[in-house]
Amino acid sequence: MLVSSRKSFIDYSKKCPGLKTLKGRYYSKEEILDWANKEYEMEKQYFLEMKNHNFNILKVYPFLSKDMLDE
Repeated sequence: MLVSSRKSFIDYSKKCPGLKTLKGRYYSKEEILDWANKEYEMEKQYFLEMKNHNFNILKVYPFLSKDMLDE
């Protein structure tokens, strides 16, 4: 999402000091993918737990596809 376009990068860099100055720690592709996968699994478990308690997730997150909720 961040690098999908130059405009996106510029917009995000206004909010993130690390992007603005390009300072900070370098993260490898593997580290980023590992973090993203862990974050995805954590969020997936959270949403599934909400579903198990009959919480209507689509009222709060209407952008989710119904296919995603059928897991």
